Amino acid sequence: MAIFKPRAIALLLTSGCTFTLGRESSSDTGATGGLDLPELEPPTDVTLIDQGTAINVAITGGNSSSWNFGIVFDSQEIFEEGCIGTDPFCHTLTPSGGLVVYCSPASDDCTAIAATFFQQDSISFYLAPPSGPDCWTWGAPTTHYDGENCTEMPWSGVGL
Repeated sequence: MAIFKPRAIALLLTSGCTFTLGRESSSDTGATGGLDLPELEPPTDVTLIDQGTAINVAITGGNSSSWNFGIVFDSQEIFEEGCIGTDPFCHTLTPSGGLVVYCSPASDDCTAIAATFFQQDSISFYLAPPSGPDCWTWGAPTTHYDGENCTEMPWSGVGL
């Protein structure tokens, strides 16, 4: 196994050379491959529960180290918490979910969309790992996420 010193790596990077760090496996043919990362497993269910001052987002299954969670109130054109493209806010959740507190104005830590709108089942939701192409949407309508190639799920936004 070659050992690269920081100065050697800097020279390689600035000289236009590329290299891939990898690890050997039992089926290694001698070629150096990329890092062997586990395949992303999608969540099997997401449940939203109103806790008065916050929404508890409970994620079952999946193996992401964290999740990006977006909330859109399409009929009122509230897209700032959508978590994609130019949407300014994205809620970060742990592997099993977390709380998204009600607030005003919105931020990455809290939602400005009132609990009463969640109860009307007129919100759409987005869930994705911090990197990679996979994402899932649910709720009504999910049109804000049409260009993301997300998988639409039967998870309910109700339960609040």
